[in-house]
Amino acid sequence: MSTHSNPFVQGGWYCASSFTLGPDQSTEPPSIYGALPMTTDSGGNGSSGSSRGATHFQFTNPNPTILNSVVVSGTRELVRVSTDSRLAGYTAFRDAEGRSVALVEWGTAESRPQVQVRNAVMKGSAADWLKVVNDPRFGRPVRRMDVRGANFVWCPNGEALLLFTQTPSSNPLVVATKNRHIVDLEMSEQALTWGLLEPCIVAITLLLSGRRLE
Repeated sequence: MSTHSNPFVQGGWYCASSFTLGPDQSTEPPSIYGALPMTTDSGGNGSSGSSRGATHFQFTNPNPTILNSVVVSGTRELVRVSTDSRLAGYTAFRDAEGRSVALVEWGTAESRPQVQVRNAVMKGSAADWLKVVNDPRFGRPVRRMDVRGANFVWCPNGEALLLFTQTPSSNPLVVATKNRHIVDLEMSEQALTWGLLEPCIVAITLLLSGRRLE
């Protein structure tokens, strides 16, 4: 697939430029609660359990990219993302106890990346898991994500990437924004209850990896 038809390449998620796809060009990232703007911490420490019920996570310490980074909540490490230079075809996700959370097999130029997420996503094509579709309800191309048989939609909006259920009229379940070298992830209570944290960590890593999925 060409980069011209990939909504997240156009939006600047593979580089340092601002999101340009979509009508909302606000520099303030939207909140999962609508009018309440999401606060970002330039110091690099996430915060959890906001008064409005959202939980904040951050991808920190990119070395040099999100493919080697650490996901934290406050000062607590949750998931370590590692791409071994000696095994460049794999990106591993492990929790704080060293247990496998997910694995991406990047494959070769002739094969598409494969992804699997523990207890959430069976091994399969990353391009199929995060499939680009033209959804008239959103008025733009989006990426559809399946978790345990339930469908969700990643949609770009201004400076953010939002996760919805199947309808854009509802508040987003998840908001991801870039804050310099840190990626902020705001998860609603419902998203956490549905077990979307680990799938979202993997999805954001894939979308910000700078590598082609298709």
